[in-house]
Amino acid sequence: MWYQNLKELQDEGKIQIVGLIQEQHPDRCRLFMEWKKLEFPILVDSLNRLEVTGIPMMWALADQSLVIETRPKLDWIQGEFLEMAYPAMIIDNPAPKESRAVQHYLKEEWTQAIAAFSLEVNAASVQDPEDGRPFFRLGCAYRARHDSEDRKAGDFQRAIENWTRAIALDPGNYIFHRRLQQYGPRLMKPYPFYNWVAQARREIQERGDKVPALRVEPRGSELADRSRKAIEASKDQEANPDPKKNMPQDEKGYIQIDTVVAPYPARAGGSVAVHMDFRPNKKLGTTWDNEGGPLLIWLERGEGFTLAKQLWKSPLPGAASSSEDRVHDFEIGLADAKIHGKRTVKGYAIYFVCEKDSGLCTFARQDFEIEIPYLQARPRRSKGGR
Repeated sequence: MWYQNLKELQDEGKIQIVGLIQEQHPDRCRLFMEWKKLEFPILVDSLNRLEVTGIPMMWALADQSLVIETRPKLDWIQGEFLEMAYPAMIIDNPAPKESRAVQHYLKEEWTQAIAAFSLEVNAASVQDPEDGRPFFRLGCAYRARHDSEDRKAGDFQRAIENWTRAIALDPGNYIFHRRLQQYGPRLMKPYPFYNWVAQARREIQERGDKVPALRVEPRGSELADRSRKAIEASKDQEANPDPKKNMPQDEKGYIQIDTVVAPYPARAGGSVAVHMDFRPNKKLGTTWDNEGGPLLIWLERGEGFTLAKQLWKSPLPGAASSSEDRVHDFEIGLADAKIHGKRTVKGYAIYFVCEKDSGLCTFARQDFEIEIPYLQARPRRSKGGR
């Protein structure tokens, strides 16, 4: 509504609209703007250097970036703001020099940024142990490297750990919460974050425009809707595909599994989102043989957690052979009990793959464990406040 009411003033050159986002993946904003035909620049602040703690925010600025109003009303902009005369000002206040960590981040030098932000975290632990900002920014750097060609195992999980730590230190920070909620379970979500992407692409194509590409596709938890319903165990008993462990173990490492839990650690009585990446080993030239069947994922039930189901089957692509990463997201409910430490969910994956050099195609099994730090929920206060 604001944009539609102010667009005519912008077209007439009377004002200039400028947006600001704290997105981890700013190209998703580009897709949204193309979808909605928004014609104004957007500034990206993934690290939240402006230290925004809540949104939406609106500022009315005059020449020389002089802030006139911090929460302007629409009728004030259309009237008094345009009629006011602002004296020319000379502002000798150069922008502060960015830290070495920020400079590396802006240059997409992810490994160097991680090292530099780690130093800032160590310094903050001594100088200001209650400051969550260094942890948040270190998490951003880890996630950025995870999305790059330089990805290292554990990057995504370390991002989650640092964002969780940032929230623990600054629980009122809106931006910190939204970044973790983006990848967290439905119990944490205020709304679905990217369920609009498919509709946006479809409508842009239908009108004959070019659809902006996304560097990283939204996945399970980013598309899921909010829910306040606890996870319930399925009443259907799935058949264990390999109960006697007859399938040969993947001793060569055809498939590499990276597992991420969010939030980390988690509180009892809630739930966690689990993100699993199955990546073919490029050194072995591993490919999925899709004619052999889908990737199977089996989880064992246990004490202290709840599984909605035990067996998942990954969808198969149309090609007989492929080498893409396969991702699978699901949620685990945590019991509301006086349990400390962690819970371990055991499982395994079965897949049919081929090795490029030898031409060997085989079924293989890989066992895995998902560790969930399991904390007791905060005690509830009585009605008397005690």
